[in-house]
Amino acid sequence: MREFISAKNSVKNLKDIKVIRAYLAGRLDGDGSIGEDLRSDCRIVYGKKIEAEKDKKLLERIGINKVKIYYYRSAKTFCLYISRYEVKKFLESISPYSLKLQKLVLVPRRDLTLASGAKRV
Repeated sequence: MREFISAKNSVKNLKDIKVIRAYLAGRLDGDGSIGEDLRSDCRIVYGKKIEAEKDKKLLERIGINKVKIYYYRSAKTFCLYISRYEVKKFLESISPYSLKLQKLVLVPRRDLTLASGAKRV
């Protein structure tokens, strides 16, 4: 538990671009979502504003600058939105580390393969 808290507190000090990308992929996998078109509504939800602000700075380090943070009073959450103009760049940079993206993009959908005449194995 101490290691987790220590790592969480040192997120803002990350220097290695690969580590930043892997961290952001984990955030997207755990607390994020994206539209079905893989372009719209790319967001990560936070309980604390300071966490969203730290991640915004990390995104800037990997070249993602069009980012906004909104507060939703009724849900008491902060939401970091990545501009649709930079989503492709963001997703390409984190896809090797994101299980969510690998499932969305790389795994063939059964309904499509069966409709095209492929046999179920």
